Amino acid sequence: MPICKHFQQCGGCQLQHLAYSKQLEIKKKIVEYLVKRKIDKIIPSPKIFYYRNKMDYSIDQENGKIIVGLREKGKWWKVVDLEECYLMSKEANQIKNLFREFANRKKLSVYDKNSHKGLLRYLVIREGKFTNQRMVVINTSSQFSNKEDLHSIFLEFFDILKSNSIKITSFLHGINDSLSDISLSFQTFLLKGNRMIVENLNGINFLINENSFFQTNSYTANLMIKEVEKIVKNLDKKILIDLFAGTGTFSIPFYKIFEKIIAIEAWKENTKLYIQNLKINGISLKKFEIIEKKVEEIKFNFDKNSLVIVDPPRQGLSSKTIKLLNKSEIDTLIYISCNPLSFSKNLSKLNFKIQKLILVDQFPNTWHVELISLLKKINLTKTK
Repeated sequence: MPICKHFQQCGGCQLQHLAYSKQLEIKKKIVEYLVKRKIDKIIPSPKIFYYRNKMDYSIDQENGKIIVGLREKGKWWKVVDLEECYLMSKEANQIKNLFREFANRKKLSVYDKNSHKGLLRYLVIREGKFTNQRMVVINTSSQFSNKEDLHSIFLEFFDILKSNSIKITSFLHGINDSLSDISLSFQTFLLKGNRMIVENLNGINFLINENSFFQTNSYTANLMIKEVEKIVKNLDKKILIDLFAGTGTFSIPFYKIFEKIIAIEAWKENTKLYIQNLKINGISLKKFEIIEKKVEEIKFNFDKNSLVIVDPPRQGLSSKTIKLLNKSEIDTLIYISCNPLSFSKNLSKLNFKIQKLILVDQFPNTWHVELISLLKKINLTKTK
C-alpha cells in the first residue's frame, strides 16, 4: 500500500504501491528488454523515501486559494495541493506547507500560465544530504512594483522558518519571466545566508546554486561515483575526457587516477562552478582543461589512451556526437544514462558493445532509473 495519501492523484510517484523488491524487478525487466542484455549488477537506493535533494514545487490557484504541490497524473497543467510528500524531507514538507499558509495570508498573486500575469511561480528547495545545508528559492515573475517591499515580505517568511527551527543556509528570490513552464531563475537576489550550498560526495565538496544540475539522489550518486571509480581504476588510460561535464561529478573525484582531465561543458554557469569546485577542494587546475563548448562543436580527435565518460541529458547523444565517438580512436567508453530508452537507441548506432551494465535505482517509487555502462569498441576500423 502507498504511504502517501496523494498517491492516486499526484504525478510525483508511480510505483509507491509496490514493494521495493518488486519495483527493482520491474525496472530490471524493462532495461533488459530495451538493451537486449542481462544486467550485471543492481544498486538499490539506500533510502526509498526522503531521498531527493531538489524539489520544484509548482504554485497555482484553486477556488481562490493558493496551492503548492506537484503536477497531477496525466494532467501536467493541473497542480495537486500536497499536504505531505515523501520525496525530499520532513523539513521540505514543513517549508511547503508554511509557504502556502503565508502566501494565502499575504494575498500574493499567482502567475497564470495562460495570461502570463501574476507573481508566484515555483518554490524550489535544495538540500545537501551529507552536509545538512538547505536552499530555499522563491521563484517569481518580475511583475512587482517595488523590489524592496517584496523582499521585506519574503524575509517575513524566512523569520517564520527560523521560528520553526528549520535550518536555511541560503534564502533566495529568483526572477523567471520565461513563457515556458520552468523553475529556472534568470536573475537572483540573495536575501539571507550564503549564495550557494555545498554537498559532499565521496569526499569531494560540490557547490550547488539555484540552477545548477546535480544528481538528484545524493545517496545513490555517492555509490555511482564509487562504482565508476572501480571501473576506471581497472582501465589503463592516462586521459579522461568528460563530455557533458556539468560541475564535475564524474571527473573531479578521479583526479588522482589520470594524468590529464578534459571537461567539456556547454553551459557557462556550470564551467564556472566546475572551476570553483576544484578550488574549494584544494585541487590544482594544472591537469584540467575545461572547454566551454557543445559536444557537437568539438574538433579535436580523441587519443586512444583516453577514456571518455558521457552523462548526457534525457534525450541521449546526438547523431553528431555518436559519429564523433565512432570515428575517434578511443576504444573505451563509460556511458551514464538516466533514460534507458534513449540509451538503447544510441547503443544501436554506436560502434561499441556493452562489457558491463549496472542499474542504479536513483529514483525509488518512480519509473525512472539510472544506468552505468562500460562499452568497448567493436571494430576500430569500422565507423557509422
